[in-house]
Amino acid sequence: DKVVIYRFDEKTGRLTPNDPAFTKVNGGSGPRHLAFHPNGMWLYAVQEISNEVIAFNWDSARGTATLTNRTSRTIVNCHSRRSTPRRLR
Repeated sequence: DKVVIYRFDEKTGRLTPNDPAFTKVNGGSGPRHLAFHPNGMWLYAVQEISNEVIAFNWDSARGTATLTNRTSRTIVNCHSRRSTPRRLR
């Protein structure tokens, strides 16, 4: 599993893969939706399969996301029904 990162050229409207082109997350976690913190320093990803929200340090100059050790579960472990988080707000 990975979060793919692109650069956007405002003049041409083109997307090109960043260097590095992605950042890895835990295998089988299923990153689905991303959201930036209002300060622009952190990026959050909801993990659809593992029911977690993970945090990245975001370097806007380089276009890189570095996984932090901050992870939050979206449901409690005793939850018995299937759950698949879809987005962050």
